[in-house]
Amino acid sequence: MSRFIETIRIEEGTIPLLPEHQQRIGRTLAHLGMTHPFLLEDVLVIPQEARKGIIKCRVIYDKNGVIDIQFEPYIIKNIDTFSLVDIGSHTYTYKYENRDWIYDLLKGAAASEIIMCKEDYITDASYANLAFFNGTSWVTPRHPLLYGTRRQQLIRTNILSEVAITIKELHNYSHIKCINAMMTWEESPICTIGQIL
Repeated sequence: MSRFIETIRIEEGTIPLLPEHQQRIGRTLAHLGMTHPFLLEDVLVIPQEARKGIIKCRVIYDKNGVIDIQFEPYIIKNIDTFSLVDIGSHTYTYKYENRDWIYDLLKGAAASEIIMCKEDYITDASYANLAFFNGTSWVTPRHPLLYGTRRQQLIRTNILSEVAITIKELHNYSHIKCINAMMTWEESPICTIGQIL
């Protein structure tokens, strides 16, 4: 049976993106035929030691409900370089717990992070959605492998807009950000397009 994971930022004991996480869990379970998903606010009891600072919470679940909930401090990943990687026929529509094929691509890359591409279109990094700066505004690939919760929030608040980006069009951008639920927009490190090998 497939297992899924929801990675949630806990900030001083609160969950800023709770509605976005609940929506994604709902979409995942609806895909499996479940019409009444569990509610995060019912199952997520934040221990006292996880109520200070920024904590990464991992909710592991399947169609029968929650399997495990884990809490740990979050450290922002340092990225020096990117490699472009063609993912072939791989898909990642739902946030599966098993991401071995993505880890294998990352291990085989000659860089600290990968930019996954499908049919010449940019999709995601190994652990995050992507944002690109075109000189006036930030955009994100229109068809990512996974529709991230932070990405959805940034689009909703007009910080990001969606654009289809091909490998050949990367020269139109000067900077790149990896964005995920664990980092606010301001915390997400900025790299240059020149860091793509």
